[in-house]
Amino acid sequence: MILLHIGKRLLYLRKKNSLSLEQAAQGIVSSTHLSNIENGRFQPSDEILQLLAKKYKVPEKYLLAYDKKDPQIDQPLKEVLFFLITDKTAEAETRLKKVREKGFIPHLEQELEYNILHTCMLVKKNLPYEEELEKLNLLVNGDELEYPSYVHQCYAYLMEQISFRQGDFEKCYHYIQIFLKYNLPPSVYATIQFHLLIILFHLRKRILAVKQAEKGLKIFFQNHQWKFVTETYNILLAIYWTEEDYETALNYGKKALELAETFKFEDTKSRVYHNLGITYKSLKMYETAEEMLAKSIELHRKANQFPRNSLWSILDMFAEIDDKEKFAHWYQQVDPDDEEFFYLYVKMNPDKIGEYLDKLDKLAQKAEKDGRWDLAVEAYHLLSKYFYENRKYKTAIRYYQKIICIHERDKKTLWKKIGFTVPLSFFAFAIPH
Repeated sequence: MILLHIGKRLLYLRKKNSLSLEQAAQGIVSSTHLSNIENGRFQPSDEILQLLAKKYKVPEKYLLAYDKKDPQIDQPLKEVLFFLITDKTAEAETRLKKVREKGFIPHLEQELEYNILHTCMLVKKNLPYEEELEKLNLLVNGDELEYPSYVHQCYAYLMEQISFRQGDFEKCYHYIQIFLKYNLPPSVYATIQFHLLIILFHLRKRILAVKQAEKGLKIFFQNHQWKFVTETYNILLAIYWTEEDYETALNYGKKALELAETFKFEDTKSRVYHNLGITYKSLKMYETAEEMLAKSIELHRKANQFPRNSLWSILDMFAEIDDKEKFAHWYQQVDPDDEEFFYLYVKMNPDKIGEYLDKLDKLAQKAEKDGRWDLAVEAYHLLSKYFYENRKYKTAIRYYQKIICIHERDKKTLWKKIGFTVPLSFFAFAIPH
């Protein structure tokens, strides 16, 4: 059952036209009666709908035919969701365009399907979606959508995508579980299983993530989905890295690299090289780590992508081992005004911290505000150490307290030395689509 009624559309149109209840109802019905219609307590007559259509400047058919499904757009709408999930963006856009060319969509459920799917497309393409989501929230509340229905399915997928983008992995996990209630085509089911693996990894649920990887690999092998197999090995690399089981991590990394080279998954290969580089760095095999990270950087450059994570990791490595020559070589490839790389410059040159105290403090505060706990902690640590060494103990304590507060706020952060190590955000993975 879907609790849709024409009143919600009328409410949206009134707000869109910036009209009060009194202004919208004037000459048509009482404001109380219009309010009851908008809240679904009364069904409006055709005459009322015709008058409101004129006031809201929309075709009469848009309000009168709200319960008449258009068979010409029904199938295209039903295809869009699965195209979005399986990363067939062009096909999804073609079908949405076909629906959009029809103009107003009178049928309530079909219009809601279109609005949800259009918002999904915006999220998938990393475009602003907040305005569309606000419109959706006026038309329907997620709690009003009951299983089973295609609208409910579309909404669950949308909220999974938004939750992932916002970093709310608990909510993302919740919506994936809802989505998995449905009888899905094999390619879609496999994709959602891979999404679930990524979410479990981000939730630091190591045992569940390993079990999910094993389950996923069986599905991916059966369906010859080598891309997912490769990406799963890459995630297993990171899981075992967090356990400091570097031998197993490298084993999965080499498997991932072999498949990426066999099937020419260049984007995946760059991520695997990056993660192998981090693993060799942990083993203090710095030459091999540099070689792996350099290959990742090269592949990103070939794809016209800025290799931020790999450059950060390679610079951080040489800052840690105090190799000024190597650091200077790689630092030439970054913008010195970039705040994150500026932090590494200060880390490499601790004698200059006194010159950049205000800038470093602002960087730490911004990183904390943006949820970049790893960067905030490192910057606060440099500041606290500086003030401690200069016998300004109260200021040093203030920065140490900030580190403790971040630790308490984000207990899932990986803490190994003075509160941090390579954060999971610096591992490279495919993201759920």
